[in-house]
Amino acid sequence: LADAVSIPSVSSDAARRPACRDMVAFYRRMMDELGVQIEIRELGKHLCCGQDGWTTDPFTLTWVAKSAEDDTRAGYGDFPSGGKLHGRGATDDKGPVLSWLFIIEAYQKLKEPFPVNLLFLVECMEESHSQGLEPVVLKEFAMGGYLTDAEAICVADNNWLGVRQPCVQYGLRGINYFLLEVSGPSKDLHSGRFGGSVHEPMVDLVKLLASLVDSKGNILVPGVMDSVAPLTDAERKLYDGIDFPLDGHRQACGVKRLLHEPDLEKSLMHIWRYPTLSIHGIEGAHAGPGAKTVIPGKVIGKFSIRLVPDQKPEEITAL
Repeated sequence: LADAVSIPSVSSDAARRPACRDMVAFYRRMMDELGVQIEIRELGKHLCCGQDGWTTDPFTLTWVAKSAEDDTRAGYGDFPSGGKLHGRGATDDKGPVLSWLFIIEAYQKLKEPFPVNLLFLVECMEESHSQGLEPVVLKEFAMGGYLTDAEAICVADNNWLGVRQPCVQYGLRGINYFLLEVSGPSKDLHSGRFGGSVHEPMVDLVKLLASLVDSKGNILVPGVMDSVAPLTDAERKLYDGIDFPLDGHRQACGVKRLLHEPDLEKSLMHIWRYPTLSIHGIEGAHAGPGAKTVIPGKVIGKFSIRLVPDQKPEEITAL
């Protein structure tokens, strides 16, 4: 895992993008050592980091313990980047993806027969919206495709409730990602010379972003909460007795207090069954060290909404 984390593979970073192919090669070498059958799918060019002509990093398709008598399971993982190994990608998602290979290795060393078929679809484009994934999934899961025989799918990109016991997650919140662009001057300006005489895009963008969600996490966009599935008594009872230490969650977040503490049920519901709106960053603004007095001519705010049952992405986008 440490070797994998040391590879600075970040598909959304132009400087680190080439390392994604190194990560694919690393994973393939591990598979070769385990005797796993491998196929690579090249996916041509696409847009990356605002530039055309980037090569889409390849997908790796593999199978293990192929036998018509066994059940078939499909595993999918991605390679964000470079982890309590500190380093990008240690837990999201190089650790979980490599764990599948460690399981295969353990069975081999114990000389135990593998209980099921395993089919893998491994990609490293998650931080670039998994460009190329959808057509590969549609093709390979279709009749005659590489993954046609899969009877169940396991996404290798998740976490446990805590460190006291493992768990199996059977659902994920969806996501709508948005870019909010505000422009004004045709170029960046010096605040000492032009400040006070022009509309500043950054000021307007900050106001717009602040209008989306409040400091308690309440989504302020009208209509977003209207399509959330109602909470039933049966669903509420599912939260009884869940072993989820809020103190551990607080420590993992590095905060002194959580939004809904000490209410465990309410905290879990806001993690699992309610939508959230998060603001992720501003492109075009000065983000480096030091005091820079530029007025950006154009800024782009980035935010997302996590979707829950009964919410449709196209309807949320229309709001």
